[in-house]
Amino acid sequence: MTTPQGFSPHEPRIHPVHSHVDGRRALLRYFNSQEKVGQVYMVEIRPGVTTAWHGHDHQSDYWTVLDGVLQVGVMPFVTHPATDTEMILGLKQFWLSASVPQVLEIPPHWWHGYHNAGPSTVRLLNLTTEPYTQENPDEKRLPPFIIPDFWGKVPAQ
Repeated sequence: MTTPQGFSPHEPRIHPVHSHVDGRRALLRYFNSQEKVGQVYMVEIRPGVTTAWHGHDHQSDYWTVLDGVLQVGVMPFVTHPATDTEMILGLKQFWLSASVPQVLEIPPHWWHGYHNAGPSTVRLLNLTTEPYTQENPDEKRLPPFIIPDFWGKVPAQ
């Protein structure tokens, strides 16, 4: 198995959202980093919609959910040396919710996707470290249901 040059030294991880509440306001700080900001955008995801799998060679994504609950899947880029095809290894699942503010950091070289398993529209805020360029997008794709029976499965408690 091989990984691309420049493979991120860390895995996707959750960062807490820091808050300050007083008599005037509630302030939530979602992002505080030395990383450059490429773009910030919000996606509305309808109930039952799955968008997967894509990944980046250079860009990190920072996701937080503003409304709703979102199932997120991530797995590292791993290429089989004999066939030069992607292998499905190290699949991880995260649940992001507006009721528990947090930020999921997805570094380069990790496939990722999401599924709205809830009854209402999810609003996902995405901060990226690279701007999107249509002429040369930093994006790779896999078939959406390459992993059977993953989306919509709630982990046992």
